[in-house]
Amino acid sequence: MHYGNRPHPQIVAPGTFSSDEQPGKPDIVFTTPRFTGGKVSKPGYVTVLLNGVLTQDHTELLGPTVHHALPTWVAHDPDMPVKLQDHSMPVRFRNIWIRPLVPANRLDSTLSRGASTHQ
Repeated sequence: MHYGNRPHPQIVAPGTFSSDEQPGKPDIVFTTPRFTGGKVSKPGYVTVLLNGVLTQDHTELLGPTVHHALPTWVAHDPDMPVKLQDHSMPVRFRNIWIRPLVPANRLDSTLSRGASTHQ
């Protein structure tokens, strides 16, 4: 992501760092924001591991990535499509897995019944 470059402030929040060992291998956990009456009722968060190094730890997002501006949320459905950015440069995306996370309260009740969480 930032191999050999200084991290961009929109990517690496204060108090975190980037992993410059090698490019690739990010693991991203994204929690979508929730809206009530067109306003944010629960913010979105992101946790990112790059090559196994924690670079973002439950960092609150202010909105989608924008250029030379502060991001702001616009109310949307929580299951909107994922968009991948390429900045008009040659890039390949592969091995992308998108799956919903099981809320902790549902996972706890499933485990207490002795059921497997694997599908």
